[in-house]
Amino acid sequence: MEEVSELMHRESVHRLFVCVEEEIKPARIGPKYRLKPAGVITASDLVKYLARS
Repeated sequence: MEEVSELMHRESVHRLFVCVEEEIKPARIGPKYRLKPAGVITASDLVKYLARS
C-alpha cells in the first residue's frame, strides 16, 4: 500500500486500475499477453486501510 500511495501522490491521481496479464490464445501475430482489468484502488480505500492500521 505504501507503493500505491506514493504513486498516487507523485502522479496526482485519486484512483489506480489494477490489471493482471492474461495470455492470448492463439498468439500467432502480435502480443502474446494482454492486460485484463482486475479492480480499482481509490484514495478513499487508502484512507480506510490506514485507519485500520
